[in-house]
Amino acid sequence: MPALITKSGEMWEPPADKMEFWKQAYPKVDIDGELLQMQSWLQCNESKRKTSRGMARFCNSWLSRAQANGGQGLAKPKKDRISTRDMSLEDELTDVSWLDPETAERMKVYFLAKRGQYFDGERVEG
Repeated sequence: MPALITKSGEMWEPPADKMEFWKQAYPKVDIDGELLQMQSWLQCNESKRKTSRGMARFCNSWLSRAQANGGQGLAKPKKDRISTRDMSLEDELTDVSWLDPETAERMKVYFLAKRGQYFDGERVEG
């Protein structure tokens, strides 16, 4: 079981009862693997190390995020589509008949610069 370095430089090992509880509370998470990642993170982030008293909370928060990410630690799940905000904005902007011509042109320039295509989906060769 990996020991985690504290703010004071002491080594902190999670008690066996906490380890058992975390394994039940976070079934998708490889607890030992996450502790190794915590150990590495604490080694590299000396100014963010925790006190002995705060170490259990740090571990619990880390493991909770890992569980929320499907058991994959701090790695963020990859998005396989554009965000809802972008989708709704583009969907609303396909019909611009309600816009005045100046605003429609500014939006066209914005989307061309930001996405390489006009807001109505027309691609630009360039």
